[in-house]
Amino acid sequence: MDFAQPIVRYLSRFLCVAADTLGDQVFFKLACFTTLSLSPTASHLTHLVLRLPRRNLLPSLTTHPTPLATPFPSLTSLDLSTSHLLTDARLPLLLRLHPTLEHLILDRCTGLIGAREAEDQAAFTLRWLGKCCGGIGASRAEEVFRAWRRLIRDRPTGVPAPGPPAEEAKGKKRAGRSGYGNMPRAKAVVVQPVKIVWATTTSLLVKDVLVVPPPPRLCSLGLGLFEIDERTDAFWRAKFGEGYGEAIGKTGERIEEAIERWEGWRSSGKLADGTRRMVTLRDGIPPDSPWIDWSYFESDEVFAAFCAERELVQIDPAGATEVLAALRAHAAAFVLCTKADCSGEPGKPHLSLSNVSKEDVGERERREKRLWEEEGRERREWRREASEHRAGCGHLDSRLAWNEED
Repeated sequence: MDFAQPIVRYLSRFLCVAADTLGDQVFFKLACFTTLSLSPTASHLTHLVLRLPRRNLLPSLTTHPTPLATPFPSLTSLDLSTSHLLTDARLPLLLRLHPTLEHLILDRCTGLIGAREAEDQAAFTLRWLGKCCGGIGASRAEEVFRAWRRLIRDRPTGVPAPGPPAEEAKGKKRAGRSGYGNMPRAKAVVVQPVKIVWATTTSLLVKDVLVVPPPPRLCSLGLGLFEIDERTDAFWRAKFGEGYGEAIGKTGERIEEAIERWEGWRSSGKLADGTRRMVTLRDGIPPDSPWIDWSYFESDEVFAAFCAERELVQIDPAGATEVLAALRAHAAAFVLCTKADCSGEPGKPHLSLSNVSKEDVGERERREKRLWEEEGRERREWRREASEHRAGCGHLDSRLAWNEED
């Protein structure tokens, strides 16, 4: 059973889902991907390939039951080729929820740029894609800052006493006739609102927090939507670069503003009260960074718990300068590849439910082997040489990960 090797690779390192287009069988519910993303199995996946032509997968990949959910925590490569994408907030959210992602492949996706689309509309989409890829760090930092502001909004001087937030039960009469309308009724019990009592403390509490955006890990975008000539390729790169450069520039400005503000606090003596912090996300700092005091003890228990929950580390202007240098170095190495590395033809459903209980084990093995051989021959017919792709792109990374020959 030499054909079983790819299946073993699916289960051990990747997950590949192909659309089953046999007869009337199609995927209608995609919520299973949400469940999968938070499962123990997903924690080990590094490369994920989804092949559901013309289906919008982003809602199921970005909708999670809790705001602190960590879907696919080890994912470095995501291939959504042939699916349908919209220029809305789902793609930036997807990138923010997967901070470990290094390669995103959107070959032959519909909904982004059409083959007959005017250049001005294509330019808008390309700049938007560039901003999405370059603004990941700023988006994550902004989300952390807003979460902290919400947390301390009602915290004047201490930590809250245990107990649920105040709620008032309001009895509202429902429209329509009641079946108990003629029966005697007891008076409605109104639960009085319980105010949160903040305990006073003599320890210093953190008030102001500067969140330094980390450099994004995403280093390549595969955008082989359709065949384009060299002039169009140059145009796409220029417009994508405009959006990407703008997002990286704004992220760098935010880091510089944080450094400047911290130095302003230092010069005015406001740091003496110990109520101000500068932080960044842990994955934005190398483990051996000399600017991080990993043994630092935070006296504010609420802020310490917040940092642990959000995986934040405290830094100083020197550490922020290191983050800024990493951001600029990363931006200079970003790769945009416009050569598709997938076929535009319908895929072959290897895992089909259409023949369950209709074939024995031997028949299923022969069918699966035949499908793998056919797919291998077709791949060799349409697959481009590695030299046609951009060095460092997600297409080449995927080939290495799958151990596929050219």
